[in-house]
Amino acid sequence: MSDSTTTKLPKDTAAEKGMVNIQVDGHWIQVPRGTRMIEACKLAEKEVPHYCYHPKLSSPGNCRMCLVQMGMPPRPNPGEEPSYDENGFQEISWMPRPVIACANTVGENMGIRTQGELVEKCREGVMEFLLINHPLDCPICHSSLERVVGEALVRCTAGLYCAAQRKEGLKHFVSRKAMNIDGLGDKLIDTLVDQGLVNGFSDLFRLSKDDLLALERLGEKSADNLLQALEHCKETTFAKFLYSLGIREVGVATARNVAQYFGDLESLYAASIDQLLSVPDVGPIVAEHLFGFLQEQHNQEQIAALLSLGVHWLAPVAATGQPLVGQTWVVTGKLETMTREAAEARLRDKGAQVAGSVSKKTTQVVAGPGAGSKLKKATALEIPVGDEAWLIAFLASLDTDAGI
Repeated sequence: MSDSTTTKLPKDTAAEKGMVNIQVDGHWIQVPRGTRMIEACKLAEKEVPHYCYHPKLSSPGNCRMCLVQMGMPPRPNPGEEPSYDENGFQEISWMPRPVIACANTVGENMGIRTQGELVEKCREGVMEFLLINHPLDCPICHSSLERVVGEALVRCTAGLYCAAQRKEGLKHFVSRKAMNIDGLGDKLIDTLVDQGLVNGFSDLFRLSKDDLLALERLGEKSADNLLQALEHCKETTFAKFLYSLGIREVGVATARNVAQYFGDLESLYAASIDQLLSVPDVGPIVAEHLFGFLQEQHNQEQIAALLSLGVHWLAPVAATGQPLVGQTWVVTGKLETMTREAAEARLRDKGAQVAGSVSKKTTQVVAGPGAGSKLKKATALEIPVGDEAWLIAFLASLDTDAGI
């Protein structure tokens, strides 16, 4: 710290220059009016611990680590003279609680303490809270973590580069409603990732019999069955393929609606966010996740690799001429004479799109016992609601009209 930092400009002179006098750890400096405390401390060559601008996070966040103690000269009572320190500066009255340096700006004659028992004790408390509730780094791959405003979850930003996310992504990819690969249990997936044999979805289809036989407790018959299951699952549907990719907020119903709406991968790649919003059951958040996923180069490479290794699906059958084409239906609650999956399949056979949520786009809601928020929303939006008996009769009438 140079000696010039211990001098103070007259208040009027400082104001004319757009500056204010502040004291940082006992040294007076001049900084531009409106400067945040954390930047003022940096100008005084005093670093304040903080993670507000972690370079790996998509947006800055307030970590509450950058605590400092703030003070101002007290106002003298009428008739009293201000008190001054040994250097001729007004003495500062310090606040009993620290403040966040990145959230407050400096003022004339302000004092800032970056060290001291109060500040250190409070920083330790904040750090303990962060480590317990919001760890700063992923415990698996040590990449930064990110918490979206309004969400309780903290997510690793590394995606499939994180071993934990690779494992969970693969478990989703092979699950029954996705690619439905028999013989690939959780423990085997953990082993394949840990040994570096599988780093992405496409690596599953590159596994050889020798790779599998080299694993502990996997015999020749099990290896043959797994390779056969991998070969068998290559023929899938566009909807199941989309669901298997694990795109955030894209469940079975949404994947089915997207596949039905666009028909093929090329059309989906070319879709804008506005076009995605035209799909039943797709709102702004889902559209952004879908669009972002499909624009990522490593995701495109992974999809291309899967297709080159033989994953394919039949072209969708056009639903033109079906009575429910252009309609969006929602089935909610418990059905007693048929499963919800069966009811939804019957509706899709008639050309309808089946959504997982009610919106202004919804044509009809079928509500069984236990229907909750979806039924309430349908009622509020004045959307027609029928029960299971009504649905069965309605489907029967459609069959009669079609001569079935």
